[in-house]
Amino acid sequence: MSNYIVTVKQVPDVTQITGNAFNPETGTLKRGALPSVINKLDADALAFANKMRQVSPGKIVCLTMGPPMAKDVLIYSLSRCADSAVLLTDRTLGGADTPATANPLAYAIRRIVKDVFNGNDDYIVISGMQSVDGDTAQVPAQIAEELQIPCIAYATAAEFMDGDFRIKKIVAGGNQWVRPKILPCVITVANYEYPLFALFQRSRWAKKFAVINWSTEDIKPTLFGYDGSKTRVIRVFPPPKSSRKNMRVTDIDTFITESVTDYKKGGGGSAFEVGEADYIVPSKRGGGTFQRNYESIDKEVKIFEQVAQALSKLRITEPNQLDEALVEKVQEHIQEKLSKRVMLEMFEGYKKTQPSYTGDVWVIAEHDGEKTNDVTAELLGKAGHLARSLGVRVSAVLVGHKCKHMVDELIAAGADDVHIIEDELLKDFRPSPYRKVVAEVVKKYEPQIVLFGATPQGRVITP
Repeated sequence: MSNYIVTVKQVPDVTQITGNAFNPETGTLKRGALPSVINKLDADALAFANKMRQVSPGKIVCLTMGPPMAKDVLIYSLSRCADSAVLLTDRTLGGADTPATANPLAYAIRRIVKDVFNGNDDYIVISGMQSVDGDTAQVPAQIAEELQIPCIAYATAAEFMDGDFRIKKIVAGGNQWVRPKILPCVITVANYEYPLFALFQRSRWAKKFAVINWSTEDIKPTLFGYDGSKTRVIRVFPPPKSSRKNMRVTDIDTFITESVTDYKKGGGGSAFEVGEADYIVPSKRGGGTFQRNYESIDKEVKIFEQVAQALSKLRITEPNQLDEALVEKVQEHIQEKLSKRVMLEMFEGYKKTQPSYTGDVWVIAEHDGEKTNDVTAELLGKAGHLARSLGVRVSAVLVGHKCKHMVDELIAAGADDVHIIEDELLKDFRPSPYRKVVAEVVKKYEPQIVLFGATPQGRVITP
């Protein structure tokens, strides 16, 4: 008999999203600007847990992290099948990225096991694969990493045979049945076609249920909130319009005709053409080292522009000329009211003209044993773009068994170097060994950027 913890999330109804839904200063979504609903895949995860409980009885506890109004998704869960619910809410949890979200959830899960399951480690954490407001699919795998337990991703069905669960999951090119070797484990649900509906009597009970409320003081996470986040959103913008025609060309004459027509219209660029780099390190910027148009949110960029103009008027051209005596002079030339402390912090920032990290840009190649997939070629193209900006090389990491024949393919797609990791144990993709060898080679060579595909494989091993 197993117990079940289902992580659910209250998300904005993205079908009603507008351009005003984002905070231009923080780059985060203004959740109060849109109606809130339960994340669709979390509702699927709840139904998935109910199906598992039908064949292996146990308690279902729903867990969510968010503001007090997130209690609504717990009432939704209780009205369907949950036996208990925990709301993790605290102002200090706000603004978290995926690591700073997974860490508090993992600590809350530990306490649920201790307080609700009486220390019984025979439990399964079930999550929706991803949420519509983030779409990273990183948090469930990061929870598994925090708890040091296995993760079965992209699940679509479950059955109980010979005293164990078998989970059907999506893999590249099809589906696969797997069995968790040990419990506890994390299961992420990619799709489940049997929704749950609330009964009138159970809905009345759910509204009266005393939801358990915990704060950071109750669970004591080690990484949480804006300050504990490893990333920061500096700008939110819509993707550029694609010029792709999505046209199937079957003969050379049509290809030549379409290419000439496109060129005459001004679309002569190639998908593989070396273009201008988006990012330029401060020491190489044409506008001078005081230009900070890349590293900050929009509001901060405007302040930096004012300060750069003031420094130009004061004939300051090099970062080593910045000192405390300049603060008042600069303050007289800018519109924003900045304290002396802030100005000194900006001066220190100006003196940092080289990247904090060194190393190449890497791509973790994916393949089917015979050839690499399209995602790898796309990532190598983007890696080349980033590497040109930083003045470094592009490397591909090839993991598998007898895969050296794909090296030329990776070089042709843009890799300068290829790191090959071959072993018979890596013949078939399994998250644990793949994650281990990739982590070890990254630790050894210390690339500054590593790109993974947003695929069933990449989204499991990356977090």
